[in-house]
Amino acid sequence: CCLGRGTACAAMAQYMPYYLRVLRLSESAVKRKSKYVAPEFLSVSNRNSIMPPLPPKKATNLQVGTHVDFAKFFNIKEGDLVRVLYGKDAGKQGVIRKIDHKKNQVIVDGCNMTKSFWSPRWTPKTKDVPSITTVEAPIHIHNIAPLDPVVKKPTRIK
Repeated sequence: CCLGRGTACAAMAQYMPYYLRVLRLSESAVKRKSKYVAPEFLSVSNRNSIMPPLPPKKATNLQVGTHVDFAKFFNIKEGDLVRVLYGKDAGKQGVIRKIDHKKNQVIVDGCNMTKSFWSPRWTPKTKDVPSITTVEAPIHIHNIAPLDPVVKKPTRIK
């Protein structure tokens, strides 16, 4: 039956009556010269019944792992007046000095001040001494809101 394939033979045995019926119908169709042809799904083949792999999905802007520039999305630019919404400086106002588009962070003038160690290159001419200075640390864009210049309240920019 199945040329020594044991389990495959048992699985195909249940479909054998249908296959034989299709063969008989196709033989009689040839004798009568009719247009009946056995459908492809009833034919027996040696190929595996494994589906071909699905094509890869096309990348979209909202797919996980893609970068979104929130400064562009929220229409925030350098020089805008903003209010800090969260953190130790919540409620303070300041002007955006710099925007880091890759990290979605901004540096606001006078907000989120941290102490930093400054070490100049020592030369006999300058004789600069290392010191501790205060600098603005970056704030994530989600933690600020642009202010309306007239009303001085947080607003959206469209």
